[in-house]
Amino acid sequence: SHWPVASEATVGLMTAFFEELAVSKDKAEALAAARRRLRATVRNGIQHAHPYFWAAFVLVGERL
Repeated sequence: SHWPVASEATVGLMTAFFEELAVSKDKAEALAAARRRLRATVRNGIQHAHPYFWAAFVLVGERL
């Protein structure tokens, strides 16, 4: 992002997405794996399993 992100869930999801993308090279698989990682994560006492934290992120286009 070019803007500061205050949500720890967003930071966690995007970090996991790019880590997974480096391994799988498939964007859809990387996003699915990142969502699974986020759902299993508890940060500062907050469980991020609820779709509120990750459902809004979708893939658009062919390029990174």
